[in-house]
Amino acid sequence: MSFYKYVLSGLLLALTALPAAAQEAADSSPWYVNGSLTLASEYMTRGFSDSNNKPALQGGIVLGHNSGWEAEIWSSSVDYNDSHEAKAEVDFYLSYTLEAGPGDLSLGAAYLHLSGRRPNAGLRPPRIFCPV
Repeated sequence: MSFYKYVLSGLLLALTALPAAAQEAADSSPWYVNGSLTLASEYMTRGFSDSNNKPALQGGIVLGHNSGWEAEIWSSSVDYNDSHEAKAEVDFYLSYTLEAGPGDLSLGAAYLHLSGRRPNAGLRPPRIFCPV
């Protein structure tokens, strides 16, 4: 089974448990879990199709703590129609959010992995972000 199928299976399994887990721990725990599953008509980044003008299955899970820390895994099917043969993009995020006056400030890092990509095709370096 490919890496993409493992990630997708894990996301789907985790999403089925979310409603029960959220209801049990809603008031008693500082931890929370959120998830999403989307069937998009096309996956686009900066005006370019990452799904070769085809639908894309996307999903994510966020594990957070009331102190401001969050860890997230997000994945999407991709089709670049090239020789790199990547079939899934899996993004990993770790962030910390703090109150900054009237708004919030988030600091974090992200790593984007293309599953199935040839080893010599180049790597995307980890990214640091600070959205306000």
